[in-house]
Amino acid sequence: MCVDNLRASSAAADHHGFFVRIDMENARYIPPRIEIFETVWPPRQPERRRRLQSCLHRTEEDFVRVNATGARIRW
Repeated sequence: MCVDNLRASSAAADHHGFFVRIDMENARYIPPRIEIFETVWPPRQPERRRRLQSCLHRTEEDFVRVNATGARIRW
């Protein structure tokens, strides 16, 4: 359901010229959010952005993984 909702939101954002940013809060939910992002992320659409928490021990690993998708990352 989450993937379907993100796809619908992304399509609406594309239609209106907006971007979608997936925010990272609560460290235990970061891995599934990254998986959802990777599922929905199409490289041809640069307006999908990720925000990572800079103060977590795992952030460097998350950065490498998300950066490999070509998405914009906000700290």
